[in-house]
Amino acid sequence: MRREWLIVTMASVVLVGATVSAEARALRAARGPASQAARPSAADSDEEGAVAAAPAKGGQFTPEAPYRAALVLDRDSGQVLFAKDEHLRWPPASMTKMMTLLITMERVRDKSIGLDDMVTASAWASKIGGSQVYLREGERFPLRELLKAIVIASANDGAVAVAEYVAGSTDAFVALMNQRAKDLGLADSEFHSVHGLPPGRGQQPDLMSAADLAIVARKLAEFPEIMEWAAMSEAPFRDGQLQMRNTNHLVRTYAGADGLKTGYYAAAGFEVTATATRDGLRLLAVVLGAPTKKGCFDEAAKLLTTGFAGYKTIQAAKAG
Repeated sequence: MRREWLIVTMASVVLVGATVSAEARALRAARGPASQAARPSAADSDEEGAVAAAPAKGGQFTPEAPYRAALVLDRDSGQVLFAKDEHLRWPPASMTKMMTLLITMERVRDKSIGLDDMVTASAWASKIGGSQVYLREGERFPLRELLKAIVIASANDGAVAVAEYVAGSTDAFVALMNQRAKDLGLADSEFHSVHGLPPGRGQQPDLMSAADLAIVARKLAEFPEIMEWAAMSEAPFRDGQLQMRNTNHLVRTYAGADGLKTGYYAAAGFEVTATATRDGLRLLAVVLGAPTKKGCFDEAAKLLTTGFAGYKTIQAAKAG
């Protein structure tokens, strides 16, 4: 008796499970503009089984907004739900720090450094400016406290101190960033700083795309400490002498928001890589180049809400 076997791959389940907007196809665009002045501000400046994001009955996903690029995907599978100019190379501003965080946390994971290691602030770190926790030269903090300051307060001084601790200098750390970008296949990214501040005379801006930011964000979300800090509305620093307020307003205003990182300077516009979870569905949205802070968060919220309204998590397969 002849036997015939039917093999169904999980890839086919995902393809059947969701309808992605035509705009989600790769849209390559020109390189973004050079950066300009920064706005200094200390406060604002996976599951068992196989799961997929499936569109709810009649779900549509065609938001339009005044941003330069945007992307929404299922954080667990990486399945894109909506994309517009997702490969546009654009200054990510302080979202550059996501790569700084990723490299550092990967070193923590491989035990070459520890979260309780003491990090000493250099003179350069104390003078970097922009969003900061006002590190003083020679001041020492556990690595975890500086990482928390980077996540919550977007601390440029913290980013410099951490980079110097990990690699010996910011230049050496930037080399690590570009090598990690290559390893991850981030074809739209190039790094020139550890913090994302606008470049000075003769310097080049950091560049990333919404697609690349989403890749880094998904890797970063693998670290529970990062997501714990990213979900905090505020936290004390320096024994409570400074109260850090999360630059990501969505953690205070959007139900289910739990991360991840914001960015801003004049030439880049207002930007956010936002994560949120509802009913087991974990979404990630990136907005680049919005003209106003409120507009940036509003558009990210709209993108997430449309995703939650149009898609749901389903159990695509069970063992056996």
